[in-house]
Amino acid sequence: MNISFSGGCPDGYVEFESSCYKVYTGKKYAYAASEACVEDGAHLAYITSQAEQDFIAGQLVASTWIGLRKLADENAVSWWDGTPLDFTKWKSDEPNSLDSGDNECVRMRESSDYKWADMDCNTNYDYVCEVEGKMPSSTQFAYHGKRTQVTQLPCVSSSYIICILSSWKRHKGALSLGSFCRGRADVIL
Repeated sequence: MNISFSGGCPDGYVEFESSCYKVYTGKKYAYAASEACVEDGAHLAYITSQAEQDFIAGQLVASTWIGLRKLADENAVSWWDGTPLDFTKWKSDEPNSLDSGDNECVRMRESSDYKWADMDCNTNYDYVCEVEGKMPSSTQFAYHGKRTQVTQLPCVSSSYIICILSSWKRHKGALSLGSFCRGRADVIL
């Protein structure tokens, strides 16, 4: 089996390093913003470097939710999937209310050069979604000697290769992977 990818980002997303980002200016509560990202095949952005912080800040026009929140019953924060922080960009007096229970989510605060600040999750802000990996604009692979071209795969990862192979078997070569793979929890790692 030969698989090759040529990269790009989903419509409306902007590429930076190994991810794609999209800023939404339709203000939402943090949990609604997270759900909107998931519906788009993404998640609220996880910022892991100064370069990524600077890139995202350069895309923003207002305070914006990122994928950082208070852990349940703890006085600490992590990314929404539970990944611990290895980079932070807190405003000088932040986080300042994690122990109160009121400010459980984190935004990039416009008035503080987009440094991070905790805030009540039930406040409406813009939000930034991230798709990790790049979506190939075209994928070619050979399966049992037959060459096939597939377009608009959601992301490049081993889970999508599994999806390609399982959908090939299920559909006997008639693939519509953009709709088949997107959002499939059983094939997304």
